[in-house]
Amino acid sequence: MQLDEYMMEAIKTIQPNVDEVYLAGKLVAEATELFQPALKTAYHGKPPLTNEEFDEELGDALWYLLALATYRQRNIHDIMEGNIAKLRARHGASYNKKHYTSE
Repeated sequence: MQLDEYMMEAIKTIQPNVDEVYLAGKLVAEATELFQPALKTAYHGKPPLTNEEFDEELGDALWYLLALATYRQRNIHDIMEGNIAKLRARHGASYNKKHYTSE
């Protein structure tokens, strides 16, 4: 499935009277559902999410991310292009360790 196709299907399921605070909060909550198992794996010896569980949680985060962009009437393609331009300015063509260190 392509991003545009996903977006067209996903926006059909956005509650009509939802607001930005709810969408942003739920995006954070979904990101936390990815973070907590990783934290518990790293520091408490718990098993990591299965690939299926990971995909489900990441899909939920994606839904809220795109719903938030839709709510704000932002074009996700413009956001993606702007982010790549920012990364290129910061790093060049690939990761630039010097950006984060004094080396």
